[in-house]
Amino acid sequence: MDLSALRQQILLSNKTASEKADTFLLKSQVNDLSKDEWRNLIAGIPEDVEKAIGMLKSAVVIVEDTSEMQCEAMLQPTLPALPLSADQLEAILFAQPFHAMPVQQDVFQSFGSSPVKQMFVVDDGSAVTLARIISTQLTFRLLLGGEPDTAYNVNSSLITPLFHLDNLANNSCQGFLPVRDKGDPDSTMTLLSGKSASLRPDGIIRSTDGRRLLMKWEEKADVLADAVEDLKVKTAQWSKLYYGQLPYLLTFAAAKTHIQFYIIERGNVAQPKAVGPKILLETMSGRAKALLAAVNLHRILRTVENYLPQEVLPVDKLQVSCNPQGYIRELVFRSDLRVHKVIKGWSNFQAAWFTDISLLAKVYKATRESAGIVHAIEGPVVHKSDPRSTRRKRSLSVSNDADDHYSVVMQPVGLRGADAIPEDEAQLARAAHGFLHGLEALHKANFVHRDLRWANVACTTERAYFLLDLETCHWADQTPQIHLHIWEGLLQDSKYTKASDICLLGRMLCGLHAMQQPLTPDGMAFKHLISQPVGQALTAAQLLSHCWIACQGLDCRVAGAQPNEHHVG
Repeated sequence: MDLSALRQQILLSNKTASEKADTFLLKSQVNDLSKDEWRNLIAGIPEDVEKAIGMLKSAVVIVEDTSEMQCEAMLQPTLPALPLSADQLEAILFAQPFHAMPVQQDVFQSFGSSPVKQMFVVDDGSAVTLARIISTQLTFRLLLGGEPDTAYNVNSSLITPLFHLDNLANNSCQGFLPVRDKGDPDSTMTLLSGKSASLRPDGIIRSTDGRRLLMKWEEKADVLADAVEDLKVKTAQWSKLYYGQLPYLLTFAAAKTHIQFYIIERGNVAQPKAVGPKILLETMSGRAKALLAAVNLHRILRTVENYLPQEVLPVDKLQVSCNPQGYIRELVFRSDLRVHKVIKGWSNFQAAWFTDISLLAKVYKATRESAGIVHAIEGPVVHKSDPRSTRRKRSLSVSNDADDHYSVVMQPVGLRGADAIPEDEAQLARAAHGFLHGLEALHKANFVHRDLRWANVACTTERAYFLLDLETCHWADQTPQIHLHIWEGLLQDSKYTKASDICLLGRMLCGLHAMQQPLTPDGMAFKHLISQPVGQALTAAQLLSHCWIACQGLDCRVAGAQPNEHHVG
């Protein structure tokens, strides 16, 4: 740079002394001049300009920290959809932001002549917080020991920056939850394979509700190929129940100072596909590439959420609900597409529902070859203890009986909650069809369900419906020792009957928004029949023969939970 020519250009301009001083300072900052270069630039300038420079340099300038706004800009634009291929995903994962990223001055100078320098700019005080996050990522000290050191390098280069950027970007904040394998029975991830090998991913990122799995990764001390192998063996069976319409799961493998991104595609879980080249954290360009990945992961992961079910089954995340009558229900949706239910405080549950283990064993046994109703594959049994019970302190008073622990493992699993609600007449008919099959099976064995609600049913992704929560079942035509508000007007001579179940199903279906819309004549006729008073209710078998349901009898495959059905969706 010709400093003499630059000085003459400024001095010969028609600007005031103050304006010339401001131009000198601006040019020095833009060109990142050293102290010697600065002295050469202002050598021999007029006294009035030199005084103006001194006044400007000594002035206290308060600059507003706009880190939040600049961070928001970095995390844009939002992706309209996930890229279709690994190559397209690579282009997004390592894309540079529209504007240079602010860093602290000493970090910027450390780039020297590295090509990555063009991606950054010295923070002028307007992005102090953001510059600190980025500078820390670019300068952290690598650790070169065992697997914990790999985890540290991964955290410092990818996960921590992603977490900090998410927190800083107020409007775009997703509340991502990074979770690491703790190696204990309370882990929210998969426990053991059939060969007793750990199936817990080394790390995952969940959505803010803790239910949706957005990304996972594996780490090893030295060999990247070993981490890739873990990606294969630790991937659950692919099901829309867990992954919805997601075309692939974004993952990465790490070993020592190397990181390689992959996608695990739907229908090809055993062959992870590489996304871009390997990231080498020991180089400045590798650090910068990891930083770009952290920035763009935010864009990608918030798009991933759009592909997942609203009520996605949280694989191996313990779900707990406490009842004021002194019992606790625990559900774990396992990665082998089975669900494990535990009721702690079993004696309290028995007292609340006037049931017992022998009755429930008969219920599951009587319906195991029927469709439209969940099946037990292990249990039900009452265990003497639960190893996890000693690890959690409950504020709720629960029975301390040694055998106070009910357990049953069931299949299949299905969509629940908002994802299972029928949205049109065709789905309404399929729901009624499935539930009637389940009730027919119960009623044939002289049992009743007693707690028909949308919380107690499920469906496959193909809208095949079935009943859940058989623990509330009892013998038909009994005088209940309890009273639920949903039974109002449904008892016959003070007894809960099979007709009570049918009327309860009618209320459940007729309360839906879809049932309030215009229906076909057959739909209207069915609605009329299922809305009859308890004394005029038809049987489940009679309703299955209605033309709106059009059940094919023994050849019917409309209901969910067909006998021995394991994998759904």
